[in-house]
Amino acid sequence: MEQNKGTTSIDPQMLIELVRMRMPFGKYRNHILCDLPEPY
Repeated sequence: MEQNKGTTSIDPQMLIELVRMRMPFGKYRNHILCDLPEPY
C-alpha cells in the first residue's frame, strides 16, 4: 500500500486501546474516554 508524503499510518489497535482508557482525574474520573462529552 502506497502512502502519501507527510501522512502517518494509524495503528487501529492503538486507537481501540485509547478509546477504552479511563479518565484518570476530574469530573469524569473513571469514565471511558469515548463516553466523555465532546467539549470536555
